[in-house]
Amino acid sequence: MFRSLAALGVASFVLTAGGQAQTDTTHLAPGIRVRIHRAHYAPLVGNLVSLGPDSLVVAVAPADTAFVARQSITQVEIFQGRKSNAGKGAKTGLLIGGLGGALLGAMAAAAQDESDFLYVPPGQLVLGGAIGWGALGAGIGALIGSGSHTDRWQPTVLPTAMVVPDEAKGRRVALGLRINF
Repeated sequence: MFRSLAALGVASFVLTAGGQAQTDTTHLAPGIRVRIHRAHYAPLVGNLVSLGPDSLVVAVAPADTAFVARQSITQVEIFQGRKSNAGKGAKTGLLIGGLGGALLGAMAAAAQDESDFLYVPPGQLVLGGAIGWGALGAGIGALIGSGSHTDRWQPTVLPTAMVVPDEAKGRRVALGLRINF
């Protein structure tokens, strides 16, 4: 019985730790693309070169680096890739096309007479116009949106406790703690 419980405990620990490792995308390491927000400045985008106790070094261009003081940082985000705007374009096209089609259907309904050979009830014309033109608008919107992409960024937290070698004092190691309120 004890062996079964122990095996179950180890298995749940391993599965939980594995799941955490896959979902943890907030790890700051040199080489990753970051966007740093600072008070009263435009966001700074580049690749993280190093993470020190009081500053970050970011490569903003192939031959240009920027030193950013930790005190000035309001938020740090990690680049998560790009996504297409096809869905957003399809929704916008569906809305515009549906409303335009409903309006055209209402205009066609107003222009016909009940004695016409091909008389269609007004509700069917409005609904048919909204569905048909809405579908066409959604397709065109998706096509236009697929050509446009948006960067995805995930907010992260700067590590607040770091072990940094203090080279001025020989072999000693300094431990610092930063607490924000």
